[in-house]
Amino acid sequence: MKENTVILIIIIFLIATTSVVVNADQDFLTYKNSTYGIKIQHPSNWEKVEVDLPINMIVTFNHKTEDDSDTVIDILITPIPSDMALDNFTDDYIDLLRDIYIDFTIIESSQSFLAGNSAHKIVYTARMERDDTLKNVMEVYHVDTLEKVMEVWTVNNNKVYIISYYAEQKTYDNYLPVAQKMVDSFEINLFEIDTSSIPNTVNERHRGINFGVTIIIILFVILVGFIALLAIRSRHNKHQNTDTSDGERVDASLDGERVDASLDDDPSKRE
Repeated sequence: MKENTVILIIIIFLIATTSVVVNADQDFLTYKNSTYGIKIQHPSNWEKVEVDLPINMIVTFNHKTEDDSDTVIDILITPIPSDMALDNFTDDYIDLLRDIYIDFTIIESSQSFLAGNSAHKIVYTARMERDDTLKNVMEVYHVDTLEKVMEVWTVNNNKVYIISYYAEQKTYDNYLPVAQKMVDSFEINLFEIDTSSIPNTVNERHRGINFGVTIIIILFVILVGFIALLAIRSRHNKHQNTDTSDGERVDASLDGERVDASLDDDPSKRE
């Protein structure tokens, strides 16, 4: 009886271990987003979603587990003030998590690396609060169950990059190797950003700036031309005034000569 129990335990352990290994070693595809200059590997059988996501969330990768629960990994990129360091953001972000989650318990909080940059990693359990206003802040995946979450973030070029792994607590360890492989594969390459594909953001602002500079140059040229025209007109008017004065002096001189000539011809007028 005891031997049967030991064998059963070994079989269960092998099944569980094999499940984790299969999940970690399955086929992976490379997701590349040239708009934000990021790249990450993900399981080929996980659903990729890029539309109808919360603000600043770039992509999510979803997988239905054997018990029909959701396992989710998402990538969020958001701008931050230029003077905000990683430690400052970490403090603010953890405070935010405390505010929006109930039953929030930190399991691990430590320094890490993401895409070759210094990063922070946090593992916690929590339930999402039933509040529509809070649902707009963070996507809700498991409202009625206790979640276990791993999040890793880094600061780069005035932006924070956050990768989050959500799973029910009972399935978290099973898919952790997959999540860790995705996190380890994450890359940030700002030189590969395709600015032409960024709608209403940096590219359009640059175009607006270029257009504004062009307008300023045109106005400046027009102003300089107008000033030059005024100067030419002013010089022309001075010329005319000078010519008129000279003409008047010549006419006066001629009139004087005529008077003198008249007096010479008529001696009686001299008296």
